[in-house]
Parts: sequence; C-alpha cells; structure tokens
Amino acid sequence: MRGKQWLAALLAALLLLGLGACGSEEETPEAGQSSGGEQPSDLEGSANVCLFENESCAFTLTSIGTDAWGDYCWNVAMTNKTGRELVFTMDDVSVNGYEADPYWADNVETNQSAPSVVSWFQSTFDDCGIQAVKRVDFLLTVYPAGESENVLASANVTLYPDGKAAFEDTSRQLRESDTVLTDTQELQVVATGCKTDESGGFNVSLYLENRTENDYSLTLENVKVNGQRCDPLWTRELVGGRRSFSDVNWFGADLESMEIYTVTRVEFDLVAADLSTGSRVLKEHCVIEP
Repeated sequence: MRGKQWLAALLAALLLLGLGACGSEEETPEAGQSSGGEQPSDLEGSANVCLFENESCAFTLTSIGTDAWGDYCWNVAMTNKTGRELVFTMDDVSVNGYEADPYWADNVETNQSAPSVVSWFQSTFDDCGIQAVKRVDFLLTVYPAGESENVLASANVTLYPDGKAAFEDTSRQLRESDTVLTDTQELQVVATGCKTDESGGFNVSLYLENRTENDYSLTLENVKVNGQRCDPLWTRELVGGRRSFSDVNWFGADLESMEIYTVTRVEFDLVAADLSTGSRVLKEHCVIEP
C-alpha cells in the first residue's frame, strides 16, 4: 500500500509540473509564464515567449521574422483550452511608441492549438521612421466566436524583442517646415506638411503625441478653408502614451463647389477630450498657411 501511495504522490507532482507549461507542446517559453492571467509588466525575448496564459487560453510568440513580402512579422501560437471556438485579437498596437496596427485577428477551434502570423506593412514603419523594432505594446483580447461581449482574456502586453535595455524612447524632432498647432504637457500636435492630390483634394499631415496615461479623442471644429466653412469630418482616438500620424483630407469636389482651387489658409479649433470622462482638456485655435 505504501508503494502505491508513493507512486500516486509522484504522479500528482508530475501532473502539477505539466500544468505549469504554456499552452502547447512546443519548447517551454523563456518568459511571461503566468497562472490566472497575471502577467509581468515587461517581457523580453524574440522566440518562445509566452505573452499570456490563463485557464481559458494561451498566446505565445514562437519566432520573429519577415513574410513573403519582406514585412516584419510575428509567428504566434494560439491555444484554446475551452469547449468553444475562440477569437484572438490584438488592439491598440504600437511599435516603438508609435501606433502601428497590423489589423490582426484569428480563430482557434475547440481544445486546439493553432499557428498564426501577425505582420506589419513596411510602409507603416517607414511613415513612423521605424528602422528596428525595439518595443511592441498591444491589448490582447480573447472571446468565444460570436460572443465579443463575453471576454475571457483582456491583457495589456509589452514586449522588448531585443531586451529592455535596447529600447530608447525618443520623440519626433521638430523641423523647420513644421507648424506646431499645440505643445502642452498633455499633447503635441504638429502639421508636418500639406499637399494637393490628383483629384484636386487637399491634405494636411499631422503628427500626434499623447504625453499622458489617459486616452483622448481629437476632433476639428469650426473648420475654414480660405475663409469658407468646409468640414473634413476628421476625428482620431489616441491611446495614452502613444504617438501617431494622421492625414486630414478635403475632397476636391467639395473645394471646387466653393470655387477653391488653391488653398492658402486653413483654420480650425483643435479639441481634445478625455475618453473616460468626456471632459475637454484642450481647445486651441490653429492656423495653417501652406
């Protein structure tokens, strides 16, 4: 009897050790293992890193590389531990502090593990001046297919592929051609250039920097082009601590209807509101003279 009791204890111990592994039968991840969905604040590594795990699912970075088009990509493994099909999504994605959304989501069947590829367009990195990926932030969300309101996992993940020491947080440097629209402790908004497109439309390129931990919505009000009201219906949401680029566009047909063929002056009120409270944190009157 004692021999059987000893054998049962040994099997129980081995079972507990097995439950500590992340998700699949691949190599044990180097970092980020967790129970109950609790994650370290910062993760490091470029292969076999468990980015999230709880009783319902696991999400592991298996390797980093480039895809067939030469775009930067992550090879990931998704594990479904439930009796329902699950959807995995990455939202609020930033690379090196700049918004860079890969627009990725994928499904995993019941009690299965599946590979997937998350890729970013090189043009997105070029727009942000990203030459090497040193930090990636995102919100991982997992829910049953067709039940997006029934969230099984929601975790903010930060990964330093080359280690935390390799990342240097630097803001965009102002240039002589820039027009600073606002520069406060909370926000910096800069017009980086203006151009006319082939259809006669007009475009203003903006650099946006949120210097707080709060999420903001940005809108333009009382917009005038050459003194005439002409609303481009532009709005953006900017996550706390993120930077982004955005274009404000006026259609050529709208400008032509007002007999505007050359834009000489654009003015508007730049309004920022806290998404959590709805309260305005900024209203700045801005003028751009191309």
